[in-house]
Amino acid sequence: ARKMMALDFAAALAVGACTAGAAAMIKMHLDSGVAQFIAWLVYIVAGIAAARFIRSRVAGSGRPGKTRVVVVGCGLPGRSMGCTHLEQLLTEHELTSRCEVVCVVEPFFMDPAHADAADRSGFTTFRARVQAEHPQVAFVRGIEDIPKAPEPRSGPCLAVVSLRTIDAPRAVADLIDGRARTGISHILLEKPAAPDAVSCRQIREKAQEAKVPVYVGYNKNLAPYARMAMEHVRSMHLPPEIELIHHNDFTDATLAECFTRCAEGALKNMACHELALAVCCFGLTHNLVLAAGCVEGGLTEDPSFTRRERHAGHTDFRSLRLSICLEGLPGQRAPDPSARPSRARPPVRSITITADRCGGDWSGIRVAPSHGSSRSLVTDAAGAKEALFKMPLDSERPGIAECLRERPEMRMYFATQYGDYIVLKALALDHAAATWPEAPTGANEVPWPEGLASIDDAVEVLTIAEYLEPWLCKRVPVANGSGVLFKHLPLHRGLTHA
Repeated sequence: ARKMMALDFAAALAVGACTAGAAAMIKMHLDSGVAQFIAWLVYIVAGIAAARFIRSRVAGSGRPGKTRVVVVGCGLPGRSMGCTHLEQLLTEHELTSRCEVVCVVEPFFMDPAHADAADRSGFTTFRARVQAEHPQVAFVRGIEDIPKAPEPRSGPCLAVVSLRTIDAPRAVADLIDGRARTGISHILLEKPAAPDAVSCRQIREKAQEAKVPVYVGYNKNLAPYARMAMEHVRSMHLPPEIELIHHNDFTDATLAECFTRCAEGALKNMACHELALAVCCFGLTHNLVLAAGCVEGGLTEDPSFTRRERHAGHTDFRSLRLSICLEGLPGQRAPDPSARPSRARPPVRSITITADRCGGDWSGIRVAPSHGSSRSLVTDAAGAKEALFKMPLDSERPGIAECLRERPEMRMYFATQYGDYIVLKALALDHAAATWPEAPTGANEVPWPEGLASIDDAVEVLTIAEYLEPWLCKRVPVANGSGVLFKHLPLHRGLTHA
């Protein structure tokens, strides 16, 4: 990209120099006022031509220039995922150096019928502040209202979609259908991307047909604790046992709101992060899960930990733990003891998914080494020990505390993962710039960023979740929950749940 930029500038300077030289020759040989006017006119035209050439090559090629961004779904200021994405895109240097936000689509609060809700929630004030500080940002109600791209070759444009999960498939279809007008070339879709595997496959088919890359916001794949765990697994002599842990800090009093807001269910909305880690980092596929389900002991649940409850009319898992044994399954790579550790997905013996909505605010990856067919909790043949990698790291806690001080209304898990959200968007922006107007092929092919989830990964996650959920429900009866129906739950992403 740097070489191409240098060539572009050299070409532009050559065009300007030749044109200016021609104008100078006219001025030297003709002293009349008309000739001087023509000379100055040529100077001006040469300057404009050179400037437009540079702009079209730098901003238009998408290589070193900034990527335009459209945020679809803002929601509650300070509390929603969409608002967090927007604020980071407008204020964090790692992102502002790569992109410029040009539009925010907010279907609920921009509806005149919801003007009172916009005022009460603080959205009106938030919108006024954003537009005062960033006049280029347009706030519109619908995708059809997104401003037209400034010119056909105006560079890459990334749509960051953070709507309700049920609305995501329709939004992606509308964005792709309108891309000729808006210039949207890439899409970053908030997890889990779709309410079910069928609609997620429809998104994939639509995007593949239009050649629009779709990234999915599984930010834990990029978190420091996940990278540390991956390096540890790669250093091990034999495939280890992996436990992927996800704890939230809900309480008995707030489970009703949680079950209502996360109606997709714990496996699709909460533990989907851990399933994405299993898919993207450790090579889990729905075919492997199906194969494990056909083998005695291939799938097991922990009945002492797993608990289903009913709150606010919704039945879901308060906590769950299930294990998938991959040893000896078709498609599971056998380890080569003589091979050096690589950057590829390392083989693992088993994967356990643990989720607890009321277990505190932390996540972790536990790596337990094994000796052949027997498990050892101490060390393996290469000296690797059992380890637990946790998020947040101790080094991250001061930054989390500062983030919460500056944004007291922010949800705890947003603050915990604040830096990971920045890394996620930076990777998507870099890949979008490198693959516009179309992805290079052959020797110049741009590799997909390691850890960044694709729509293919999202399809795998939802397919696995839809197999495991009924399997687990058959084995875990519903315990007594609160049974309380909340009439007024907090606004979330612009919706009042009743």
